[in-house]
Amino acid sequence: ILSLSRSQEKISLSVKRAQNNPWDTIPSRYPAGSKVTVKVVSFAPYGAFARLPEGPQGLIHISDFSWVKRVENPEAVLKIGQEIEVKVLETDPKNEKISFGVKQLQANPLERIQKKSRVQCKVKEISESGILVDLGSDIEGFIPLSEVSSDRFEKASEILSVGQDVEAVVTLVDPKERKIVCSIKQLENELQRIAQKKYSRQTPGPALGQLFDS
Repeated sequence: ILSLSRSQEKISLSVKRAQNNPWDTIPSRYPAGSKVTVKVVSFAPYGAFARLPEGPQGLIHISDFSWVKRVENPEAVLKIGQEIEVKVLETDPKNEKISFGVKQLQANPLERIQKKSRVQCKVKEISESGILVDLGSDIEGFIPLSEVSSDRFEKASEILSVGQDVEAVVTLVDPKERKIVCSIKQLENELQRIAQKKYSRQTPGPALGQLFDS
């Protein structure tokens, strides 16, 4: 009973107040870092709302769907009623808010790719600005047109084709922006320097007598 008015012959009741507030136990039951299965209940331009088994809903922001892909529309990857496993990122019982993440269930695959490392990749798309390549594990990289080759060419399609396997060196890794830039040209130049250095060590110089004779 919330209120009672004898003069107006009214009484206010609440079913909600008769039960324990689930938000009181959310932080202890679902601390940050824990995993839980939730059900998708609705969408918003900035993410998807999912319900805990006890009833409270939390948000999966679009930036927390994938480490490597930009999700513009949450409805493209989830559907209403779908049950998914998520990781609890933050709880705020005072404001009755909880945030979930999907990508946090696994390590960031971009972190295994280091700058200056050599990578095997496959050409996915060729454009006027450069080449989009597949690095595996759903990771994409970009090779600017100026870094495609040390040889002269007008279009990248003259020397490469979609589906072709190529080797390149990583010149930039930006996990926050999901951006990896590679260069075939820098790798070619490095291999040339190594070959020239090796050749110069193996090629004997003129004999001492020949130096005096000349």
